[in-house]
Amino acid sequence: MNQQDVKLNFCTGCGHKFEVASAFCPACGIGSSSRPQTVSPGKNLIKIPGILFIVFGAIGSIAAMFALVTIDAWLFLFGGQDMRLAWEFYYTVNTLLGGFSIFIGIMCIINCQNLQKAKFIRTLGTIYIAVAAFHTLINLANGTFGYLGIGGITGLILLFEFVLPVLIIIGSNKNEERERQHEPV
Repeated sequence: MNQQDVKLNFCTGCGHKFEVASAFCPACGIGSSSRPQTVSPGKNLIKIPGILFIVFGAIGSIAAMFALVTIDAWLFLFGGQDMRLAWEFYYTVNTLLGGFSIFIGIMCIINCQNLQKAKFIRTLGTIYIAVAAFHTLINLANGTFGYLGIGGITGLILLFEFVLPVLIIIGSNKNEERERQHEPV
């Protein structure tokens, strides 16, 4: 048997590689995967931004909800109804954006190695860029170009809202290319 003809299986328990497709791993005895594992070249370009999406999304949502409650109470006492509605809209959008970020982060972490989900992950990254552009327009119209409504951290916003989704798109493109290489002809 030629070395190129050998298909390697990986144990889902210990990661041991073995040639024979058997029901159990020869190293640890745990049931093995009958399908050979394929390498996901875009895994880290999807997983690391996914983790950052969860962290920044949670921080952004919590801060926006806190600001929504406190500013709403303050504007109820001292501001007009129009000003109150504008700020409620602004922080509600920030809260929803944080929730969407958490969703994207979870999807990226779960599917970073799944080559069949590369198109789905790329679509999420593209949608996020569109939503981030809308969020940036709201920040510009509101006069507060800053994440969480605080000016001065524009670089963090640009990193989070535009660079991380681009990394996810690049990673999913790499995974999709690998999937095309493994499709039967």
